[in-house]
Amino acid sequence: MKKDFLYNIIGIALTVMASACSNDQEPIAELEQEHACTYILKMDVQINDFEQSITRSAYEWTDGTQLYLQFMVGTNRIQGTAKYSKTADQWTITTSQSIAADTDGDCEAYYFVNASGTSSQAVTLTAYSSIYQDLEGSFTFTEDQVMSVKLQLSPRTGRVRFKGKASAKFGVTGLTYNTGYNLSTNTFTTSSNKISSSFDKEGDTGYFYVTFTDAANRQLTVDGTGKGAFVRSFGEGVLAVGQSGYITLPHADNMPAGWTLINTDNQKEIILPTVSEVIVSKLRSHFATATANVPSLGNGTLSEVGFIYSTNSNPSVTNGTKVACGKTVAIEARLASLTAKTTYYIKAYAINERGTAFGDIVLFTTLSEEEDGTGMGREDYGEDEDLNGDSSSEGTITKEGFGDDEDLNNTSSSSGTINKDGYGNDEDLNNTSSSSGTINKDGYGNDEDLNNTSSSNGSIDKSGFENDENWN
Repeated sequence: MKKDFLYNIIGIALTVMASACSNDQEPIAELEQEHACTYILKMDVQINDFEQSITRSAYEWTDGTQLYLQFMVGTNRIQGTAKYSKTADQWTITTSQSIAADTDGDCEAYYFVNASGTSSQAVTLTAYSSIYQDLEGSFTFTEDQVMSVKLQLSPRTGRVRFKGKASAKFGVTGLTYNTGYNLSTNTFTTSSNKISSSFDKEGDTGYFYVTFTDAANRQLTVDGTGKGAFVRSFGEGVLAVGQSGYITLPHADNMPAGWTLINTDNQKEIILPTVSEVIVSKLRSHFATATANVPSLGNGTLSEVGFIYSTNSNPSVTNGTKVACGKTVAIEARLASLTAKTTYYIKAYAINERGTAFGDIVLFTTLSEEEDGTGMGREDYGEDEDLNGDSSSEGTITKEGFGDDEDLNNTSSSSGTINKDGYGNDEDLNNTSSSSGTINKDGYGNDEDLNNTSSSNGSIDKSGFENDENWN
């Protein structure tokens, strides 16, 4: 049966330091009385990172701080703990087995920050838990049964904090962190699961105490969008034991140097998509049709395509109009509410995980209303500026055979008046739609007395127009 022994400490000389610190140890405290002492521990903590070097001249232990110890006595390994009392300014050591007087040997020690102890034998750790250790300490137990332990504690891992987009979430894989320590077996448990967290409002995180999972490639993978993920390999100095620094993580709008965006399906790099030049067709005074294509997805997935147009020679969302057209590789859109006789500049765009790609800028000029041949102002088109609308309950007026406007098909509202001018010999044509659907036609050459009344179902039959006898 194991028996716990409590030993008075002559001194524990401890220094918590990074790899670049001095190796000088704290002096052993003076003996106040036989077999008893008070030792106020002081630590110089040297932290080296990419920004600055900080020295803390006085390190004060908090009440209840516990060190986990392993005493090597011959071939035996004896577990122990040293616990600090702030009130007494003193450490006490408890061991699992008795240690014979006049014994000395090697000693290992572990000190944990931001950890929780589930028992005196076990410690629960996270990626935020720092570990200081000394695997080459020593102890002496005198014939007077006075225990002296000398330790120099150094970080077990490197540490890193991440920078990125303020308040954004992120996920990082490729790092290993400690999840627990068991005193009785002197073993650590670890995890390489994704570290998921978020930046604070300033775009920073706390420190993570980690090592690279793949010591050879030293690679990190950061979550992207869609099938994309950002990857980067780092040099030997990053996350070396005892080193401290920060890493700026990429996101869709910012890719720091050294990072590569890959498709997780094939592990190949994602680049910007390619976008063709815009073709403008069906050009009228107040509308036009734009088409373009996306020949290459850039090894990614399209999240949006469309057009941006403006009277500015370099169209953008801030100075023009954006028309989103879904996620298709064949882009087509109707550009409405244009101003007659005006030059516009237009470019197509496509977005994938890598960012936004643009096609070349092209220009087009809308027709004047006279050139358009409709004699209609923009306000007359309503929602049907392409003159192809659904029939209202009041009746449909179909116009055909008007020169360039052969596909003219517009819906007349009960109160709408449509004036048509400039149709060759029909310059005096003035058609008024009444609420009853009656349309009077005048000025058709030999058909001056033509008077056609629409039926209740809204159809208008036209006949007697010389060669247009089948016009309906």
